[in-house]
Amino acid sequence: MTKFKNLYFYLIIYLLVYVFFALLSPYFWFDEAGQIYMSLGLNHFSPPNSPLGSIGDVILNNNKYNLDPGGFSVILFVWLKASTNYIWVRILPYLFFIISIFLLTKISKSLFSNINSYFFGIAVFLIPQLVFRSTEIRAYSMDFLSIIFSIYIVINLAKLNDKHLFFTSILASFLITSRYSSVVLYGIVALIFIFSIFFNKKLSISSKLKSSTYFLLPLLITVCIIYLVTLCNQNPNLTKISYAGYLIDNTNLLFENFNWIHLLSISFLTLVYKYDNKLPSNFKTFVLSSLLINFVFISLSFIGVYPYCPFDERNLAIFTYTYLPIVFWFTNKNIWLTKYINYPFIPLLFAILFTVGFNKILSTNWRRNNLYNDLLVNKISSNSIVFVEKDLIPSTKYLFEFTTGDYNYHYPKNFIFLDDNLFSVNQKSINSSKDIYLISNRIIANSKYSKIGNSLYKVSLK
Repeated sequence: MTKFKNLYFYLIIYLLVYVFFALLSPYFWFDEAGQIYMSLGLNHFSPPNSPLGSIGDVILNNNKYNLDPGGFSVILFVWLKASTNYIWVRILPYLFFIISIFLLTKISKSLFSNINSYFFGIAVFLIPQLVFRSTEIRAYSMDFLSIIFSIYIVINLAKLNDKHLFFTSILASFLITSRYSSVVLYGIVALIFIFSIFFNKKLSISSKLKSSTYFLLPLLITVCIIYLVTLCNQNPNLTKISYAGYLIDNTNLLFENFNWIHLLSISFLTLVYKYDNKLPSNFKTFVLSSLLINFVFISLSFIGVYPYCPFDERNLAIFTYTYLPIVFWFTNKNIWLTKYINYPFIPLLFAILFTVGFNKILSTNWRRNNLYNDLLVNKISSNSIVFVEKDLIPSTKYLFEFTTGDYNYHYPKNFIFLDDNLFSVNQKSINSSKDIYLISNRIIANSKYSKIGNSLYKVSLK
C-alpha cells in the first residue's frame, strides 16, 4: 500500500512539473499583463517605460482597474521586487496551486483513511479551469487555496484550540483578500464556527467568547479594511458586471449551459446529508457547509450582487464545495473504486493519458500561439510603424519592456498605441514610406490586411 501511495505522490510531482513548463509562456494576455502593471504601481495603459510606482499607487490602480480586493496585487508588488522575469512571475500563482493540492490530500486523509489521499490531489488535474488558471497572473489560484483552506477549517473545527484558531484566522484573513467570493465564503465559515461553538455544551461562556474573539477578530478587521480601502472606492454600489449573468435578470440561467447539473448536485448532497447516517461528523459538517454556501451564492445572484456561473472560475467556491464532497462520498462508498485506485498501473496510465491529452489541447491554445511567437518569427525592420490596438497594449508593453527577445523593433519610438480597437488604413497619420504593421486580436477580413501571425497583420496602403 505504501508503494502505491508513493506512486501517486510521484505522479503529483510529475504533473506539477509538467503542467508548469507546459503552460510556461512569456506572453501575458490583457488581464495578466494589466495585473503585472497594477502591481508595479502603473496600469494597463500607462505610457511605455513609465517609472514604477509605490505600494500606494498599487492600491489606487487596483481600485480603478480591478474588481478584486487587491491582496494578490500587493503580494505581486513584493514578489516583483526580486524580478520581473516571466518565469519568476508565473511561479507565484503556481505556488498557491501547489499548496492547494497538498492541503487537499491532507483533508482527504483526515476524512477517509481507506482511500489513497494523493488520489484526490491527482483529481484536481482533471478540472480544466483550475489547471489552466494555475499559472495565470490573476488571483484565481490564491482564491482556490482560500477555498481549500476554508474546507480544512470546516472539517477541523472541533480539533482547533485557541492558539490554532488565531493563527488559522490570520492565514484566512490573508487569503480572503484574493477575491470577494472568498470574503462571502469565510463569512459563511464564520457562521458555521459560531453555531458549532455556541451549541457546544462542554465549553463555558467565557471559553466560547475567548475562542470566538481569537477566530473572528482578525477576519472582521480584514473585512473592514477591504471595505474601507477597496470596495468603497471600487464598487460601492455593488454594480453588476456586464459580462456575467445574474439570476435577477434571467432565472433560466439555472438550467442553461448544463447549469441544471449543478441543481441536481445540490439535490443529491441534500439527500446525502439527510439520509446517510454513517457519515463521519466532520464530513457531515462539510456537506452542510456546501449546502449553505450554494444557498448564499444563489441568493446573492437573485438579488443582483454576485453572478451565477457554477462552472466558471468566478464561482470556484460553488464549484469546489459542490463537487468535492460528491467525489469524496462516491469514492468512499464504492469499494471497487477504492480497490482500482490502489492498482499501481492506474497512476502510470493517468500520467500517459494526461500528458498526451494536455499536449494536444495546448497545440492549438493561445498559450503556445500568441504575439510572442509572432514577433520571433516575423523579423520586421526598424523602418516600420507598428500600431497596437487597445486590447493588446499591456501584453505588447510587457514583451518589449521586460523580456529579451530579438524582435528588431525600435520600441517605443516606432509604436503607436491606439485608444480603441478600430484601426483603419485610412488614418492620415500613416507614413506611406514605412512598412505598416498592426497588432490586433480581431479577425480582419480585408484584402489590405495580410495576417502574418496570430495577432500580427501587415497593412497595405495601396
